Amino acid sequence: TFRGTAIYTNFGEGQIDGVEYETRFKWKNWELEQAVTYNNSKLTKQLGKYGTKEDRNQPFTNIPKWETNTRLTYNFNNQKTSVIAELHYLGKVVNQYDTDNAEVGWYDPIRFVNLAVKHRFNPSVNLTLGVNDIGNEGPKQLMYWTYANKYLNASMPQQGRTYYATMQYTF
Repeated sequence: TFRGTAIYTNFGEGQIDGVEYETRFKWKNWELEQAVTYNNSKLTKQLGKYGTKEDRNQPFTNIPKWETNTRLTYNFNNQKTSVIAELHYLGKVVNQYDTDNAEVGWYDPIRFVNLAVKHRFNPSVNLTLGVNDIGNEGPKQLMYWTYANKYLNASMPQQGRTYYATMQYTF
């Protein structure tokens, strides 16, 4: 039988065990940063109307087991301007389980490429201009649903290409 929800809701109490690793390498004008996160979750107590006692030990929905971010930065010789390229990976996201904790609905892994330029006017003022998900991959992501045996439109699609400008003033 199908049990689950396609909305964010408090499903119960739980426990997440995981590992997060971050590293940074600098070489001349280059910087390489890597962050990797692994989550292993389970519900320990059902709350509210969206679950039953059988949901215990079910993994959390809508939380990927794996997520990673890799950023490559080039700092120009004056150290005031930087160009940033970033690859963001979001692992498989399960949003529905059946009574046997089998996955019945999920989003396949997805990758985003982000680009930015950062300029430091003085030690207190920074300006960053960028675009996230330059390939506009987010809106193309589909959800697989085993009961229909096919991919469907995502109930919670990723944002897609986003332009931004950030002015930072520290004092």
